[in-house]
Amino acid sequence: MADGTISAREQAKGDKRARIVDAAIRVFAEKGFHLATVAEVAREAGVADGTIYLYFKNKDDLLACLFEERMVELNALMSAELAKTDGALEQLRTFVRTHLRMVQERPALAQVLIVELRQSARLVKAHKAAGFASYLDILGRIIEAGAADGSVRAGVDTRSLRRAIFGALDEVALSWLLGGRRFDLEKNAEQLAELFARGLAAGT
Repeated sequence: MADGTISAREQAKGDKRARIVDAAIRVFAEKGFHLATVAEVAREAGVADGTIYLYFKNKDDLLACLFEERMVELNALMSAELAKTDGALEQLRTFVRTHLRMVQERPALAQVLIVELRQSARLVKAHKAAGFASYLDILGRIIEAGAADGSVRAGVDTRSLRRAIFGALDEVALSWLLGGRRFDLEKNAEQLAELFARGLAAGT
């Protein structure tokens, strides 16, 4: 519209797309991406099967878009938490705690992002996975800031280290999800936060 406001029709269209994405998360988490069908997603979202194709090319496109959009959201949540914290090592602790807390609070989304996407890596690669790269960049900036102010030991390889930290968090989350969520994820977060912070602290 000329004045920049959103029409009721545009709002409804956006709401319907959001319903489809939310439904896809639930269906993919429960059924598995490869076994889930577009019809099941449509039924869960309360829309006709054909409506899915007004917003997404196919099921693969739905998963890729879901991944990228939710990563943008998670990046914003992580950045907001880090903004409350001063100091690289404390921010590293916050990153670890927040990452695993998001897994615990949103297990269906975590199931899709961590488990289902492992079996569909080509989709993420094809879509460049900019959201995931940004997530790693957040972690990389924490490490670089610590190296610059002397709180993190000198000579660390930021690129390799951020991958190692993320990989450890990813494996803990995967174990929690596949193991029936039986162990205390919050306790593991505290242990990992201290392990990484103390291991990277200058003078250790």
